[in-house]
Amino acid sequence: MLPKTDATKGLSVRVRLILSLAAVVLVGWQGAAIAQQMDRQALIERFREARANGTLGHGGLRDLVRGQGFENGQRAGRMRGKGLGERGQQQVDPSVWEKVDRRVDVAYGSGPLQKLDVYVPKSKSAVKMPILVFLHGGGWRMGDKKQQGAKGPLYAQNGIIFVNANYGLAPQVVHPQQVLDVAKAIKYAVDHAPEWGGDPERIFLMGHSAGAQLVDLVATNHRFLQQVGVKVTSIKGVISLDTASLDLLKRTNESSFEGQHVGAMIEQAFGKDPEMLKDGSPTLNINKGSYYPPFLMFCGERRRSCLEQHREFARQLKGVGVKVAVKPVALSHRDINLASGNSTTEIFKESKAFIESGRF
Repeated sequence: MLPKTDATKGLSVRVRLILSLAAVVLVGWQGAAIAQQMDRQALIERFREARANGTLGHGGLRDLVRGQGFENGQRAGRMRGKGLGERGQQQVDPSVWEKVDRRVDVAYGSGPLQKLDVYVPKSKSAVKMPILVFLHGGGWRMGDKKQQGAKGPLYAQNGIIFVNANYGLAPQVVHPQQVLDVAKAIKYAVDHAPEWGGDPERIFLMGHSAGAQLVDLVATNHRFLQQVGVKVTSIKGVISLDTASLDLLKRTNESSFEGQHVGAMIEQAFGKDPEMLKDGSPTLNINKGSYYPPFLMFCGERRRSCLEQHREFARQLKGVGVKVAVKPVALSHRDINLASGNSTTEIFKESKAFIESGRF
């Protein structure tokens, strides 16, 4: 049985028991061996987050157990569908490296997590290529660019330079340092665009969950890009994947279980000061007369708070003449992210078309 750590104290006895037995009962005869290797703390965190945001899915704990990472490089469960590998992303064909160069753990700052990976097509086009900077999710406190590695070669094969960035995590790194890390990663991409064959004036941003909140924020609160010397007009578009934290003041006052759970994450990363929460809220940093890029936003259609926040954000942006497309989708929080790295999905196709043309 799982020990009663701080992570499990808030769970009922029944849930703790289910988590303890999940690997054996739900995975089958291999469950006992898997249970020895499973990062139980991560499973608990994923269960609580999925339960909080309403994205646990029909598979319940089965999906979490099968989708959980394992030690020693063992493969996690597969997402349903042909050609999908670890964590549900499309498998990377080894032959792709004949077409794509990758540079891993490139430092864009001196911090331990100020690292990024770059995926560049080997075949340079006559036209400078757009650059897509991606940020992972994880409640501002977890996650790693390694979990998104399959996206890089996919976008690069389609003529888009892909920059997969880490950033400092709470509680060690908090606002405004987290979004400043994002700005510094963008600055690195702008500065190195010429050597990659990229266009420093065609930077697109994409993020999932907390990463989506950060790209939305860096594109609306201009002081962070200005602080590192990046022109806000260099950002030509933002693709936001399922964040419900566009107005942190409103989010932290929600009485729902999801609101309370995410509110604790926000408090850890942004604090309680209303001025600091306002400074970290994309919706609350939209002002008439300022430049904002177009936003292509996807959110789970069943997440009421997510939809409300997106619609208010879109209303504010449209009010100052900015193009915004909010697209509710019948996918879970996790699967929206996976779809952005799967060439067969509408999310990928629409994102690719947006990056290529700057329109939707």
